[in-house]
Amino acid sequence: MYVLFFGYYTIVRQWIGRLRPRSVALAAECLLFNAALAAVNLLLVYVFAIPMDAVSSNKWFLVGFWLAMNLLFFLYERLLGVAELLYVRKIEKRLRSVFK
Repeated sequence: MYVLFFGYYTIVRQWIGRLRPRSVALAAECLLFNAALAAVNLLLVYVFAIPMDAVSSNKWFLVGFWLAMNLLFFLYERLLGVAELLYVRKIEKRLRSVFK
């Protein structure tokens, strides 16, 4: 999951953040994350041959898992925004003075 999403997401996030209105940006973020999540699931089943028979027989587990992953993504998105703000307001000035 990290390689297919979180590795490049912080870079793509800057471009997506420029989209207006904000609802379009949120939809693009959600679409990108769900595409990466689907790609990971397909890789696990078809490339790495991980059996999903027990899991796929219970549709509610899959729906709950997908919803939980989306909730965690939006939490990650929110915390990434807070971390970016913290960096810009507190850390960046100190680093610039150290590496001057």
